[in-house]
Amino acid sequence: MPLYRRSQQKVFQPDIIVFTYEYPTNFHYRQIRPVFSAPIIGSYGTTETGYVFMQCENGNFHQNTQFCRVDFQPFKPEHGGPLLGRILVTPFNNPWSYIVRFDTGDIVHLEESGKCACGRDSGVILSSIAGRKVNLTQTCSGRLVTLLELDNTMSILEGIDMYKLIQTDTRTYELHLVSQRPDKEGLSEEVSEVLRRLYGREADITVVYDTDIAPESSGKYLVSRTIFPVDLDNYLDKGYFFKKN
Repeated sequence: MPLYRRSQQKVFQPDIIVFTYEYPTNFHYRQIRPVFSAPIIGSYGTTETGYVFMQCENGNFHQNTQFCRVDFQPFKPEHGGPLLGRILVTPFNNPWSYIVRFDTGDIVHLEESGKCACGRDSGVILSSIAGRKVNLTQTCSGRLVTLLELDNTMSILEGIDMYKLIQTDTRTYELHLVSQRPDKEGLSEEVSEVLRRLYGREADITVVYDTDIAPESSGKYLVSRTIFPVDLDNYLDKGYFFKKN
């Protein structure tokens, strides 16, 4: 349990909390919500493209249409398409790159209806930011697993402060956990069962307990990854737009 919750200290209450630059896991939300009463929203952008999406009061992400163009490339159906895929972004206000499409490395999920109850209807509407290419892992059968899917799977567990999943080969996974739970053996059994439901019964799960998980050199926390290359082009449904027409 974080120090401020154990000590029952009161902290400054901002009007709003905005997540940016980092993927917040469900465990981050659990730690923040008991302390801060302010609404939490997410903004999405990159150094190269600026702010591209902003989350609304209904939880969807709306494109900054006056600032950039967004192209969506869906995955094949067996990997979550046509609503799940990657985005390419072209900023308008930079004279050096207004004809360049940046592959930002981010995976998103389209809002299926293309509409939002908030009434904002211009541009691309996302139901979620699903993580980055570097966060993709694979089931034992080879299906892509986004950070969002992994995080939603992990969220049924209690007593976890941080985690990091490293996939070392097609069936081997190493999960690093930071947890104050005293029953580590019981937690290891729980988390191994949860991960096998996602990755396959034949998955070899190793649980490692750490006192902390340090950020990467970029300052971001790595939550999941493979140590072998994943060529995203192999998973894109390149005939999607021809099928639509």
